[in-house]
Amino acid sequence: MISLGVDPKIAPVALTDAQFGQQLDQVREQAAHYGVDNAEDGEKAKKAVASEMEHAIRSHVTEKLDEDPVYYAKLSERLKDILEGLAGQWDAMIAALQTIIDEVNSGSTRFEEGLPDVPESYLPFYRMLREAKCGGAQPDLATQSELIQLTEHLVAHISHEVKTPSFWEPHRRPMQESLEQALFELILDKDLLAFDQIEPLVDKLRDLARANSYKLEQS
Repeated sequence: MISLGVDPKIAPVALTDAQFGQQLDQVREQAAHYGVDNAEDGEKAKKAVASEMEHAIRSHVTEKLDEDPVYYAKLSERLKDILEGLAGQWDAMIAALQTIIDEVNSGSTRFEEGLPDVPESYLPFYRMLREAKCGGAQPDLATQSELIQLTEHLVAHISHEVKTPSFWEPHRRPMQESLEQALFELILDKDLLAFDQIEPLVDKLRDLARANSYKLEQS
Protein backbone atom coordinates (compact mmCIF):
# COMPACT_ATOMS: atom_id res chain seq x y z
CA MET A 1 0.00 0.00 0.00
CA ILE A 2 1.03 3.59 -0.64
CA SER A 3 0.53 6.29 1.95
CA LEU A 4 -0.08 9.88 0.97
CA GLY A 5 2.03 10.99 3.90
CA VAL A 6 -0.72 12.99 5.59
CA ASP A 7 -2.10 11.83 8.91
CA PRO A 8 -5.87 12.17 9.32
CA LYS A 9 -6.79 15.24 11.39
CA ILE A 10 -9.75 13.48 13.00
CA ALA A 11 -9.81 10.22 14.93
CA PRO A 12 -10.31 7.29 12.51
CA VAL A 13 -13.87 6.13 11.84
CA ALA A 14 -14.71 2.86 10.05
CA LEU A 15 -15.56 3.25 6.39
CA THR A 16 -18.95 1.62 6.87
CA ASP A 17 -19.77 3.69 9.94
CA ALA A 18 -22.56 6.22 9.44
CA GLN A 19 -20.29 8.86 10.95
CA PHE A 20 -17.61 8.40 8.31
CA GLY A 21 -19.49 10.46 5.72
CA GLN A 22 -19.91 13.26 8.23
CA GLN A 23 -16.24 13.12 9.13
CA LEU A 24 -15.26 13.28 5.46
CA ASP A 25 -17.59 16.23 4.91
CA GLN A 26 -15.80 18.08 7.71
CA VAL A 27 -12.43 17.53 6.04
CA ARG A 28 -13.88 18.60 2.67
CA GLU A 29 -15.27 21.78 4.21
CA GLN A 30 -11.84 22.52 5.60
CA ALA A 31 -10.36 22.02 2.13
CA ALA A 32 -12.89 24.41 0.56
CA HIS A 33 -12.31 26.98 3.28
CA TYR A 34 -8.54 26.92 2.93
CA GLY A 35 -8.81 27.08 -0.86
CA VAL A 36 -10.66 30.41 -0.73
CA ASP A 37 -7.84 32.10 1.13
CA ASN A 38 -4.85 30.32 -0.37
CA ALA A 39 -4.65 27.94 -3.33
CA GLU A 40 -1.68 26.11 -1.86
CA ASP A 41 -3.49 25.56 1.43
CA GLY A 42 -6.51 24.39 -0.54
CA GLU A 43 -4.40 21.74 -2.29
CA LYS A 44 -2.97 20.60 1.04
CA ALA A 45 -6.48 20.29 2.43
CA LYS A 46 -7.59 18.23 -0.60
CA LYS A 47 -4.59 16.02 0.01
CA ALA A 48 -5.87 15.55 3.57
CA VAL A 49 -9.28 14.52 2.20
CA ALA A 50 -7.65 11.93 -0.07
CA SER A 51 -5.53 10.72 2.83
CA GLU A 52 -8.60 10.31 5.03
CA MET A 53 -10.27 8.24 2.30
CA GLU A 54 -7.14 6.18 1.63
CA HIS A 55 -6.68 5.33 5.30
CA ALA A 56 -10.33 4.28 5.65
CA ILE A 57 -10.23 2.05 2.55
CA ARG A 58 -6.95 0.46 3.59
CA SER A 59 -8.31 -0.24 7.08
CA HIS A 60 -11.47 -1.79 5.62
CA VAL A 61 -9.47 -4.04 3.28
CA THR A 62 -7.30 -5.23 6.18
CA GLU A 63 -10.38 -5.94 8.30
CA LYS A 64 -12.24 -7.88 5.59
CA LEU A 65 -9.41 -9.58 3.70
CA ASP A 66 -9.92 -13.01 5.29
CA GLU A 67 -13.61 -13.03 4.30
CA ASP A 68 -12.90 -12.73 0.58
CA PRO A 69 -9.15 -12.73 -0.17
CA VAL A 70 -9.50 -12.60 -3.95
CA TYR A 71 -11.95 -9.68 -3.97
CA TYR A 72 -10.11 -7.60 -1.39
CA ALA A 73 -6.70 -8.25 -2.96
CA LYS A 74 -8.09 -6.77 -6.18
CA LEU A 75 -9.60 -3.87 -4.26
CA SER A 76 -6.17 -3.26 -2.75
CA GLU A 77 -4.66 -3.23 -6.23
CA ARG A 78 -7.27 -0.72 -7.38
CA LEU A 79 -6.38 1.52 -4.48
CA LYS A 80 -2.67 1.23 -5.31
CA ASP A 81 -3.35 2.07 -8.98
CA ILE A 82 -5.38 5.14 -8.01
CA LEU A 83 -2.75 6.44 -5.60
CA GLU A 84 0.04 5.93 -8.14
CA GLY A 85 -1.80 6.95 -11.29
CA LEU A 86 -3.43 10.08 -9.90
CA ALA A 87 -0.65 11.27 -7.58
CA GLY A 88 -1.00 15.02 -7.08
CA GLN A 89 -4.32 15.19 -8.95
CA TRP A 90 -6.34 15.55 -5.79
CA ASP A 91 -9.79 16.20 -7.28
CA ALA A 92 -9.50 13.20 -9.63
CA MET A 93 -8.07 11.03 -6.86
CA ILE A 94 -10.87 11.95 -4.47
CA ALA A 95 -13.47 11.09 -7.13
CA ALA A 96 -11.81 7.74 -7.85
CA LEU A 97 -11.51 6.87 -4.15
CA GLN A 98 -15.18 7.77 -3.71
CA THR A 99 -16.13 5.07 -6.24
CA ILE A 100 -14.47 2.47 -4.00
CA ILE A 101 -16.17 3.88 -0.92
CA ASP A 102 -19.56 3.80 -2.67
CA GLU A 103 -19.02 0.15 -3.63
CA VAL A 104 -18.06 -0.80 -0.09
CA ASN A 105 -21.04 1.02 1.39
CA SER A 106 -23.42 -0.69 -1.04
CA GLY A 107 -22.86 -3.87 0.97
CA SER A 108 -22.26 -5.88 -2.19
CA THR A 109 -19.17 -7.27 -3.91
CA ARG A 110 -20.88 -7.77 -7.27
CA PHE A 111 -18.97 -5.06 -9.13
CA GLU A 112 -17.05 -7.45 -11.36
CA GLU A 113 -18.22 -8.61 -14.77
CA GLY A 114 -18.86 -12.28 -15.33
CA LEU A 115 -19.98 -13.23 -11.83
CA PRO A 116 -22.61 -15.97 -11.61
CA ASP A 117 -26.11 -15.47 -10.25
CA VAL A 118 -25.52 -17.06 -6.87
CA PRO A 119 -26.12 -15.76 -3.33
CA GLU A 120 -23.67 -13.10 -2.19
CA SER A 121 -22.29 -15.41 0.51
CA TYR A 122 -21.20 -17.89 -2.19
CA LEU A 123 -19.03 -15.39 -4.07
CA PRO A 124 -15.88 -15.61 -1.90
CA PHE A 125 -15.81 -19.37 -2.47
CA TYR A 126 -16.54 -19.06 -6.19
CA ARG A 127 -13.79 -16.47 -6.62
CA MET A 128 -11.29 -18.66 -4.78
CA LEU A 129 -12.15 -21.69 -6.89
CA ARG A 130 -12.06 -19.66 -10.10
CA GLU A 131 -8.63 -18.26 -9.25
CA ALA A 132 -7.31 -21.75 -8.50
CA LYS A 133 -8.63 -23.00 -11.84
CA CYS A 134 -8.19 -20.00 -14.13
CA GLY A 135 -5.82 -17.58 -12.43
CA GLY A 136 -6.85 -14.07 -13.44
CA ALA A 137 -8.70 -15.18 -16.59
CA GLN A 138 -12.44 -15.57 -17.00
CA PRO A 139 -13.58 -19.20 -17.35
CA ASP A 140 -15.39 -20.40 -20.43
CA LEU A 141 -19.08 -21.22 -20.02
CA ALA A 142 -18.54 -24.93 -19.42
CA THR A 143 -15.87 -24.32 -16.80
CA GLN A 144 -17.94 -21.64 -15.14
CA SER A 145 -20.88 -24.02 -14.89
CA GLU A 146 -18.64 -26.62 -13.23
CA LEU A 147 -17.25 -24.02 -10.83
CA ILE A 148 -20.74 -22.84 -9.90
CA GLN A 149 -21.90 -26.40 -9.17
CA LEU A 150 -18.80 -27.07 -7.10
CA THR A 151 -19.27 -23.81 -5.20
CA GLU A 152 -22.87 -24.71 -4.39
CA HIS A 153 -21.88 -28.18 -3.15
CA LEU A 154 -19.02 -26.86 -1.05
CA VAL A 155 -21.01 -24.04 0.54
CA ALA A 156 -23.96 -26.32 1.27
CA HIS A 157 -21.68 -28.78 3.04
CA ILE A 158 -19.77 -26.09 4.93
CA SER A 159 -22.99 -24.32 6.00
CA HIS A 160 -24.34 -27.54 7.45
CA GLU A 161 -21.17 -28.33 9.38
CA VAL A 162 -20.43 -24.90 10.87
CA LYS A 163 -23.85 -24.79 12.50
CA THR A 164 -22.49 -27.28 15.04
CA PRO A 165 -21.99 -25.33 18.29
CA SER A 166 -18.37 -24.27 18.87
CA PHE A 167 -17.37 -25.87 15.56
CA TRP A 168 -14.04 -24.00 15.37
CA GLU A 169 -12.99 -24.67 18.94
CA PRO A 170 -9.94 -26.95 19.46
CA HIS A 171 -12.02 -29.80 20.89
CA ARG A 172 -13.91 -29.94 17.56
CA ARG A 173 -10.74 -30.64 15.59
CA PRO A 174 -11.95 -34.12 14.47
CA MET A 175 -15.04 -32.48 12.92
CA GLN A 176 -12.85 -29.87 11.26
CA GLU A 177 -10.66 -32.59 9.78
CA SER A 178 -13.79 -34.37 8.55
CA LEU A 179 -14.87 -31.15 6.83
CA GLU A 180 -11.46 -30.79 5.19
CA GLN A 181 -11.65 -34.37 3.90
CA ALA A 182 -15.14 -33.79 2.52
CA LEU A 183 -14.02 -30.64 0.71
CA PHE A 184 -11.05 -32.52 -0.73
CA GLU A 185 -13.28 -35.28 -2.07
CA LEU A 186 -15.85 -32.87 -3.53
CA ILE A 187 -13.14 -31.02 -5.44
CA LEU A 188 -11.44 -34.25 -6.52
CA ASP A 189 -14.70 -35.64 -7.88
CA LYS A 190 -15.15 -32.63 -10.18
CA ASP A 191 -11.75 -33.26 -11.81
CA LEU A 192 -11.20 -29.54 -12.31
CA LEU A 193 -7.76 -29.27 -10.71
CA ALA A 194 -4.54 -31.23 -10.58
CA PHE A 195 -4.30 -33.50 -7.56
CA ASP A 196 -1.43 -31.56 -6.01
CA GLN A 197 -3.45 -28.32 -6.19
CA ILE A 198 -6.31 -29.62 -4.08
CA GLU A 199 -4.75 -29.87 -0.61
CA PRO A 200 -3.47 -26.26 -0.49
CA LEU A 201 -6.82 -25.09 -1.86
CA VAL A 202 -8.66 -27.00 0.88
CA ASP A 203 -6.54 -25.20 3.48
CA LYS A 204 -7.59 -21.85 2.00
CA LEU A 205 -11.24 -22.91 1.80
CA ARG A 206 -11.17 -23.99 5.45
CA ASP A 207 -9.84 -20.58 6.46
CA LEU A 208 -12.43 -18.93 4.23
CA ALA A 209 -15.19 -20.99 5.83
CA ARG A 210 -14.01 -19.96 9.27
CA ALA A 211 -13.94 -16.25 8.35
CA ASN A 212 -17.44 -16.49 6.88
CA SER A 213 -19.03 -18.74 9.49
CA TYR A 214 -21.13 -15.94 10.94
CA LYS A 215 -22.82 -15.60 7.53
CA LEU A 216 -23.06 -19.29 6.68
CA GLU A 217 -24.59 -20.21 10.04
CA GLN A 218 -27.60 -18.12 9.06
CA SER A 219 -28.08 -19.70 5.64
